[in-house]
Amino acid sequence: MDGYRDPALPVEHRVEDLLRRMTIAEKAAMMVHPSTSPAAEGLTEADVLASASHHAGTIGITHFNVLGGEDSSAVAAWHNTLQEIAESTRLGIPITLSTDPRHGFRSNLFTGQSMDSLSRWPDYPGIAASGGLGVVRAFGDTMRQELRAMGVRVLLGPMADIFSEPRWSRGSGTFGEDPDRVAELSVAFIEALRGGRALGPDSVAAVVKHFPGGGPQLKGDDAHDPRFPEQVYPGEMQGLHLRPFERAFAGGATQVMTYYGKPVGTEWPEVGFAFNEPVVRDLLRRKLGFDGIVVTDWNVLEPESIGGLRFGPNGWGLEHLTPVERAAIAIDVGVDQFGGERNPALIEELVETGRIAESRIDESVRRLLKEKFRLGVFESRRVDVEHARAVCGSAEFATRAVRAQEQSLVLASDNAPLLHLDARVMLEGVEPQAAIASGLTPVGGLSEADAVVVRLASVFHRGDDAVDLAA
Repeated sequence: MDGYRDPALPVEHRVEDLLRRMTIAEKAAMMVHPSTSPAAEGLTEADVLASASHHAGTIGITHFNVLGGEDSSAVAAWHNTLQEIAESTRLGIPITLSTDPRHGFRSNLFTGQSMDSLSRWPDYPGIAASGGLGVVRAFGDTMRQELRAMGVRVLLGPMADIFSEPRWSRGSGTFGEDPDRVAELSVAFIEALRGGRALGPDSVAAVVKHFPGGGPQLKGDDAHDPRFPEQVYPGEMQGLHLRPFERAFAGGATQVMTYYGKPVGTEWPEVGFAFNEPVVRDLLRRKLGFDGIVVTDWNVLEPESIGGLRFGPNGWGLEHLTPVERAAIAIDVGVDQFGGERNPALIEELVETGRIAESRIDESVRRLLKEKFRLGVFESRRVDVEHARAVCGSAEFATRAVRAQEQSLVLASDNAPLLHLDARVMLEGVEPQAAIASGLTPVGGLSEADAVVVRLASVFHRGDDAVDLAA
C-alpha cells in the first residue's frame, strides 16, 4: 500500500508521501476551487458529466463548490459521481466538496442557495438575536450532520464580518454589529461544525470570511460589483473588524477567505485583499500566526459565466494586470487557493517560468492535503444517498430549526400590545395558510383587523449606472 493511503500513518507522513509523488500539474490543480453542479440550466446530464470528467478527471481538480441540486439526495449522488471520477486519476486524490450557506430562506446564486430538503433556520442576525450560545451551537451541529450526509465537508462560512454599515447587502449573512458578540458566536458555530475538539472525519471545516472584515464597504455598496471596490475605516478602526477573526483563529478555524474589497484612506495598498501584502503576509500570516488555508473570494483571476451572467475578474486595483500576473502576486503574499478558478495552467506557468518556486507551491499543497487527511476524505469516498435523504430535514432537525425561529423573534417595544391567538389580521407578504396554521384569522381590510402583520424584504436599488454583468 502507498504510504499516503494508509490511515494508520501520521497525517504529516501521509502528506509528505503524497506530495513527493505529485507533478507540478497535480499540485497546481489543488490550488483552484471552481463550482460544480449536478444540473445546470440549458445543459443536459451528459454535458454536466462531461464537464465534471474534464475538470475532476483530466485536469485533476480536487476541490469543488457545489451549486444547485434539486434536493439533498441529488447533491449526495453528485458527490459520489465526482469521487468516482477522482478515484480513476493517477493518484486517486479524493474530492473535497464545499458549499455556501444552504439553511436559510432566501437564495442567491452568488452567496448561498437554500434547499427545501434541509432544515430551515433564521438568517444569521436572527441566530444572534436569540441570546446566549445554545441556538448557534444547535445550528452548527445540525448543519454539520446534514452537510456531512450530503458529502459536503467544507462550509464557505461563517461570515465573521461586522455589520457596521447598515446599507451593506451582505449584512444578513453576519452575526450583527457587536464585535464581541460576532466573535463569540463565530467561535461557537465553528466548534459545532467541527463536532469535537479537533477537526476529524465527522467534521465540516469552516472557511471564516471575509478577512480582514468585509463590513466597512463605502456607502454599503458591495464589492461584488466592479463599481464599488472601496472599503473605508472611519477613525482607523481596522482593529475592530479584526477582533472576530482573531477569536476564530484562536478557536481553531483552519481556513479563511479574503474579500474583494480594496482599502482606501489607510496605510494599506489600494488593491484587493487577496493581493494585499501587508494584510495577508504581514498581518494574517506573521502577526496573527495563521498557518491554515487562505482561499480567495471567487474569480479574482479570470471571469466565469454563472447563471448566464459574466462574473469577474474581481481583482480590484490590479485590473490592468494579466491573470497570471495577479496569480503570482496572490501566491507571493500567502494565498493557497483561488476560489472559483478552474485554470491551474496559470500556476503551472508561474513555476515553469521560474516566477514562483516549486517549494512555495508545496507550502500551499501541504496545507490543502493536511485538511483532506484530517477530514478523512481518503477513507470516506462515498456517502449513502438514502442516509442523506433520511438525515437531511429530519423531524428532529426541523424541530430544532423552528425552535430557533421562535427564539429569534425580538419584541421591539415592551409597551406594544401582544397579539392574541384568535386575532383577526390583515396580511402583507404573509401567506394566509401560515396565519391560519398559527391560530390567526386573515381578513381582507384594515377596518376588520385587530392588527396588521407585514413581512418586508430589504430595499434594494441597483443604481442608475448599474453594470450589466451579462455584457
